[in-house]
Amino acid sequence: MSSPIFWFLKEPMCHNVKISNTISLNHLHPSKWRILEVLHEHDSQKYEGAEDPSYASIQLTCAEVGGSSRRAFMRIVMQIPFSKTEHEDSAVRGKQATSTTFRTPGFLAFMTFAKNASTVTPRFLGYRDDRQGSSGPVPGGFITYYAWEVVPGKPLGDYTGDANEFWTLDKDERDKIRSAFKDTFL
Repeated sequence: MSSPIFWFLKEPMCHNVKISNTISLNHLHPSKWRILEVLHEHDSQKYEGAEDPSYASIQLTCAEVGGSSRRAFMRIVMQIPFSKTEHEDSAVRGKQATSTTFRTPGFLAFMTFAKNASTVTPRFLGYRDDRQGSSGPVPGGFITYYAWEVVPGKPLGDYTGDANEFWTLDKDERDKIRSAFKDTFL
């Protein structure tokens, strides 16, 4: 088993996710966010020929710049090279760049919630689409930033969809959560 690759926490991408850096979003509602904390990184690296591109994401906590006390979670999603091509030169990696912007299921869910004016999910605060520069993992590949509001409560699952935290609760607490979910959504 190979060790994980941390795409955002090494050169050249580490400069983008430093604490106190500011990230601007320009869609939905233009805003600026200062990074407070780096939470975790995840990758979905695939082999050449896969239906979707390989990508890595990192989740951050941020504060809105400009006098607001609003806090947000931000995810940055970046195209990464196919497995076994990470050490190829930039010209080879650049040929893997997608011509369209890739959307993760999480991004699509937030867009759907925003479009339908959901009142029972965290508010989608905005996004920005960019392309990687010549020193990126996939030159010309996508890089997307998106943010959503921090809401009170305890996460019962993680970014992969696993509900590990839920299963650590005692049965009575799990039953209360099930009942609240049923009352709200069914």
